[in-house]
Amino acid sequence: MQAVIQSTRTGQPLMVAAPTGIGKTMAALYPAIKALSNNLTDQIFYLTHMTSARLVAAQALSELHAQGLLMKGIILYAKEQLCLEPDLFCDTNRCPYAVNYYDHLPKALQALFPLNLINHSDIIHYARTHHVCPFELALDMAVYCEVVICDYNYAFDPRARLIRFFNPEQKGHLLLVDEAHNLPERSRSMFSADCQEKNLLELFRLLKPIAPSLADDISSILFLINQTKESVQNDEAALDLLAHSVKGSDIMRADHFRAMRPRPDELIGRLNRFNTNCHLYLESHSDFEGRHLLLTHYFQILFFCRLAEEHYDSAYVTTLQTNQEQHVTITLLCLDASEKLAASYLDKHPAVFFSATLSPMSYYLKLIAGSSRQNEIETLQLPSPFPPENLLLLICTNLSTRYRQRQETVQSILSLILTAVQQKVGNYLVFVPSHAYLKLIKLVIRHHVSDDDIDILFQDQKMSEPMRQTFLRRFETFGEKTLVAFAVIGGVFAEGIDLSGDRLNGVAVIGVGLPQISPEREIMKQYFGQMMSNGYPFAYLFPGFNKVQQAAGRVIRSETDRGFVLLIDDRYDTDSYRSLFPLEWHPINVTSSDDVYEHVRDFWGDEATTQSV
Repeated sequence: MQAVIQSTRTGQPLMVAAPTGIGKTMAALYPAIKALSNNLTDQIFYLTHMTSARLVAAQALSELHAQGLLMKGIILYAKEQLCLEPDLFCDTNRCPYAVNYYDHLPKALQALFPLNLINHSDIIHYARTHHVCPFELALDMAVYCEVVICDYNYAFDPRARLIRFFNPEQKGHLLLVDEAHNLPERSRSMFSADCQEKNLLELFRLLKPIAPSLADDISSILFLINQTKESVQNDEAALDLLAHSVKGSDIMRADHFRAMRPRPDELIGRLNRFNTNCHLYLESHSDFEGRHLLLTHYFQILFFCRLAEEHYDSAYVTTLQTNQEQHVTITLLCLDASEKLAASYLDKHPAVFFSATLSPMSYYLKLIAGSSRQNEIETLQLPSPFPPENLLLLICTNLSTRYRQRQETVQSILSLILTAVQQKVGNYLVFVPSHAYLKLIKLVIRHHVSDDDIDILFQDQKMSEPMRQTFLRRFETFGEKTLVAFAVIGGVFAEGIDLSGDRLNGVAVIGVGLPQISPEREIMKQYFGQMMSNGYPFAYLFPGFNKVQQAAGRVIRSETDRGFVLLIDDRYDTDSYRSLFPLEWHPINVTSSDDVYEHVRDFWGDEATTQSV
């Protein structure tokens, strides 16, 4: 806690690696509030990656309110989650909640002021009552709140950054960045943009009968894209049509894929011409069928051009990819957003980045602060306070989970896992490399398990929020029959869920979590390789192992939790992986189901049960 206060006082950013389950949220929020009460900062922004983390932060703030804290907090939501008139698409001239907004605003703010923590239902209720836009109401109310809980993008994303809080003149807000291991990947996405041929075709069909001149602009863009697509289909370099003076060495080629280093200036020029004319058209045509759709595409194209002109540098490539329908997507792909992230907080706002999985620290320092300024971040690594004997870590390194060997090894892998879970009636999670592997498990497991013995649950590829909650509710029942749930590593069930106590007794991880090989990943590997001789760890190894750590971290959530983690892959026996193991990991090698039986049964001791599978 003292480190957070010191970071706020000096303005020097802090990166903290702290084990799962020790109360990182409160450990960051409480000293931040103390710092604010001593005028070391003027406002706290608690930034999260997902909804569940925002709820945890809100709960921590509520607990402080219950102890007498007199600071106001608010949770910010995406515009789409708050909009009361989605069909009007933020048309301030037509939306009844935007018309005369500032006349109604004072009473709406006055109604919110008595609340200690303002959430979604509060914002919606008082926005309806006082006839104001709920999204704008939340932003205006946030000015008067000491603690603002929101998504990363409100501080870092060029599309969504809150200018009223993060303009160049604004300094001194304290940024608490939760689950900071997600920030590098999220930031690359924030600073990337695409232009899709199918969207342009939709736009052309919309504009042809109502705005022929705008349709001509789109036709010119489509003509350029079509020429480029034909070159790709003819296995030519192709991208020289999008930018002038493209060298062969600047182009990467793969099936249905091209990438180049230069900015696509020819394409940008034609898109900008459309933007200019579209802006004039929208100003003079306030109400017509299809306006909502036109605005959607207009803003997407506007951001594409803005990103190209303001941010495109040596950390970018332009990619062109065709799908099964032969439609083209052109992407301004950000390979490394570290310098852009650093520019948003270094010398401006004190920032604390924290997570349970920031290993290796040097990797995250580079990707959050950039190579040139990573030394400006103070680091802190906290040991686990939990008894090491509460976690049994088994590693099987005589089986390969590589794609070519999966059919050969899946039976043996399932045998290991089923042996482990049958030693105690409980709930277990098994993380697999992909949805394709899930399908393989489904085919094989029915020959090993009867429904009378074990309940088997599978993550679906497309799960709505209610379906996810139904999946998680299965873990609320325990002790009567064993549940084994299979999910994809790095997915929605691999982090951000808290299954403490007997709701989860063990986790198995099949594979090492590597991202799927793709042209984009290969370009990233090449990019980081030019910077530090070996780009593979940055593109594949480190992001993959982070997923493994997150999955393993589901087991021990408190000082009383006990359980096992079973890692299965021959690569865990290499120095590349062993060097990444957290200090609290004490691995035991196993080579057979008999080994697993012996170690797991001994671990559970008197809790062990006999269950035939």
